[in-house]
Amino acid sequence: MSDPVKYDLPPQPQPRAGHRWLAGVGLLVIGGAIGYFVRPMADAGPATDSPPSQAPPATLLNHRELAALAERLERNQLYAEAAQTWEQAALLEPPQDVDKAETLFRIGKNFSLAHQHERAMSYLFAAEAADQDARWTASINKLVLEGLSALGREDVRAHQAAKRVALDTQVDDAPKTVAEIGGEPISELDLDLFARRMVTQQLAMQRQFMSADDFRKAVESGLSRFQNPDGRQQVLQMYLSQELLYREALAAGLPEDEGVRRRTVDARRQILTEEFLSQHLDRNLHIDETDIKNAYEAKKADYVEPEAFKVDAIVVDTEEAKGQVSEALAAGTEFTEVRDRFSAVKPESDSKSPFDRWTSRGGWIPMVADSQAALAHIVSLQANEVGGKWLEGTGGKWLRFKLIDHRPARQLALAECRDRVERELRAKKQSELLKQLQRSLEDKYQVVVHEAALQTEEQDSEEEGS
Repeated sequence: MSDPVKYDLPPQPQPRAGHRWLAGVGLLVIGGAIGYFVRPMADAGPATDSPPSQAPPATLLNHRELAALAERLERNQLYAEAAQTWEQAALLEPPQDVDKAETLFRIGKNFSLAHQHERAMSYLFAAEAADQDARWTASINKLVLEGLSALGREDVRAHQAAKRVALDTQVDDAPKTVAEIGGEPISELDLDLFARRMVTQQLAMQRQFMSADDFRKAVESGLSRFQNPDGRQQVLQMYLSQELLYREALAAGLPEDEGVRRRTVDARRQILTEEFLSQHLDRNLHIDETDIKNAYEAKKADYVEPEAFKVDAIVVDTEEAKGQVSEALAAGTEFTEVRDRFSAVKPESDSKSPFDRWTSRGGWIPMVADSQAALAHIVSLQANEVGGKWLEGTGGKWLRFKLIDHRPARQLALAECRDRVERELRAKKQSELLKQLQRSLEDKYQVVVHEAALQTEEQDSEEEGS
């Protein structure tokens, strides 16, 4: 393994007749991501045993974009399409020596997960030859043994198992095996990749509001909760649950179900659409500090801390208590003392009063039947003044208020609202970019909308009558 090898994509063998069901599973996701973005090429005729052409394809995506698309397909478990996309990326820009083994391994692993084991084997052996520092040894060993079992080559597997167990003992930093399914090891690396896919999917809806760098930081932050023993155990259980259900679904023949096929096609369209939009925005949506400052100055009046009030209240639920409170306050007894003696709602020693918060005009006051009427009364008070009237509350309660503090409206400095300014500016620019993209695509693909065909019969009748 010390001699460098010339980078070559392995040939694509024909599926064996005895394992057509394996190819059938793979066909669920073949046809894929690249077919959507790559311009049609000349028909190559029927499949042969010859290696694929090494000429870079005419593609609408560059190498970086293809790699990002491949990772997205991996996260959504469209493994055959991910492998094909990695192939296209490698053909377009062959990896350097330091990345060669990883690229070959990823293609092989994806074909393995797609149950195209013969194609997987050729890539895995090529990755092994290119793996100068034995970084991928443990993972390659696992996939090779799994593939030989799936292909029914138990005699070869036994030989390879003995050989590869010996190899594993020579790799000090090989990923540890944390569990097994039918003798197939699950490594720490498998859990790491699974956790990353899971966190990325959970954050998918927020991605459109974040820069690429912020999104990466959010993913890393989300992964941090799985670094302790309890977190690792949680990831393992989720991995096992998903993997066992996936295998049982394959065993039940669900890949051949017509409804599943349609949903797979829909999922592919959704993934490709989202990834294209994500990459389009990453390329074209750029915001710097000058943009943020200009956006703040343009809408400075919107970035204001509103006028707000903080109150305390005595809450009673009987006419007798109302009278006792009114008498005590009229006699000059401190509001806090009266509240502690008569109020049905008192702040506990370990918690705040429900009224201990700032409320702006148009806000909500706890327990009162009409918040706006209560606020109109509170606004009329001076700081530390006790209101002279009872306000009706919910559930038969009555409330008497004291104004604790009044905070005037205040202009926010940019540093205090920067995140909000950037978020709103990003949303605005994103909306503009998507509108421009929509118009350009409509022109490119010559979209014609037949407005008359969209009208209802009632609209037709109204137009005829007029």
